[in-house]
Amino acid sequence: MNQKIVNRIGWAASLFPVLMLVGITDQILLNMQGKTGSLLSPFLAIINCMMWTVYGFFKTDRDWKIVIPNAGGIVLGCALLVSGIYCKMGCYPYL
Repeated sequence: MNQKIVNRIGWAASLFPVLMLVGITDQILLNMQGKTGSLLSPFLAIINCMMWTVYGFFKTDRDWKIVIPNAGGIVLGCALLVSGIYCKMGCYPYL
């Protein structure tokens, strides 16, 4: 297969995890309304994204198609985890 096409497929495929993690914004809003979910999901998402980021960064030839979207996933996963912890502690009385 042509490397140019493979490269485009790699970039397109790397956008889907970002789109999936952007969907956690809804869970963050639910957390802020006092409707908690499980903290296991964001924790596992953070671990997953960390592993992919490390893999892509430390490959012989760095794979930025893997590193960049998964680094964003770490940030979004942390936001969900923190909001879920605050929600379980009842720290949103002002909403």
